[in-house]
Amino acid sequence: MRIISIFVLSVLVAACGKPSEAPDVQMVAQDTSKTPTPADVAPENATLASDVSTDISEPPPEPRAIAPMFESWSQGRLEQAFAAVTDDADWHVVGHPETPHLKGRAALVAFEKARHASHTSLSMKVKRIMATAEAQVIEYVWTAMVEVRGPDGTETRREVTVPAALVLIYDSADKIIEGWSFQNDAIVLQQVGVMAGLPEGFVPFPEPEGLEVVNGDTNPTVAETWKTVVERLDTNRISDIKDLLADDFRGMGHRSGASLEKAAMMALFEGRLKTIGEPARTTVRDFAVGEYHASISTTAGTYLGGLGPEPKGQRIALTTLDVVRVVNGKLASFSTYQNDLEPLATLGLLGTPAPEPRADDNAPHCDRFMRAMKLCLESMPEAARKPQQDTLERLVESWKTMTDKAALDGSCKTLIDNSRPGLAKVCPDVKWD
Repeated sequence: MRIISIFVLSVLVAACGKPSEAPDVQMVAQDTSKTPTPADVAPENATLASDVSTDISEPPPEPRAIAPMFESWSQGRLEQAFAAVTDDADWHVVGHPETPHLKGRAALVAFEKARHASHTSLSMKVKRIMATAEAQVIEYVWTAMVEVRGPDGTETRREVTVPAALVLIYDSADKIIEGWSFQNDAIVLQQVGVMAGLPEGFVPFPEPEGLEVVNGDTNPTVAETWKTVVERLDTNRISDIKDLLADDFRGMGHRSGASLEKAAMMALFEGRLKTIGEPARTTVRDFAVGEYHASISTTAGTYLGGLGPEPKGQRIALTTLDVVRVVNGKLASFSTYQNDLEPLATLGLLGTPAPEPRADDNAPHCDRFMRAMKLCLESMPEAARKPQQDTLERLVESWKTMTDKAALDGSCKTLIDNSRPGLAKVCPDVKWD
């Protein structure tokens, strides 16, 4: 659903040529169990009108009502669709090479209006809604006729189907103050046929058979299981992950709709380590409800190859949304959403990469976080200080890969909000302001 400018597309096709298929850095899985839901909950398919409407004469939808939001979105009634978004909301278009961050409802509506222009017959089917007190994690699949003009000026128009996800963060008045939009733009361009690299034996992504709504209490066991998987994955202990996958595990590679069983998913885990070395993961937000856990994180590391150019010690990063289902202490499903254009941009394949970010006046919350943490570490006993220093150094390394200063500052603000209560007990004299 995103528009990639002709300039970016030209640079991408020229730079990449026909790269070898990159190993899956992360995976997408689809849970085959569906919970029946009344028909009025799921959004209906809709055909995009020729003129995108910004009419808001209709009454706004009920708070947190996803069905009317997606219906308005697919029909191009964008003011109506995003009526709950605040004027100063932070909206992250993950991995978008030109507009990775939007500020406020007006900017979001303008962005969506622009990218709707190349899509017709748009339908959006929601697969799962995971609801917590502060957020909703929405997994869906969209299908549209996408028109793209290639570097030679030739227009190509084909139907594409793409899995996507949306994370909405609410305030106490049920207004959306933060949004995260995930989809793989590279697979869109590959399905249209203007970018090389469509996986051999590509299988179209299946549309959801029904809608699953996940509500309930937080389950700490689910979060601990996912934490264990992450620790083993990031420390190259792939063989130790196998016993954490259920025998009936089903997954889906994020570049193809083919269903993967346990052994195939393990191969994809191994492929990840062939692309990113010495990975350092920074969790931005996470949620746990019932059997499900969702986490937004950025994994940064050394590029080892597989995306086209030769590895020369470059640093790359991936921002992902991981959604896992844990049954009896084991992963039954694993869905990951990412944008392959993000590491390609970091490698300079979409144009000149932006300068490395640093904690400065463009990221004031990062400055505050670093100052407070340094003071806190100085007050700790040496034995407790070392592991905390190592964690802080990995965190700073991951910051260097983030080219979006607004997103970086937002991540640091979240770190402050989440860390302040615990650190107040360890370092009561440290001032955050």
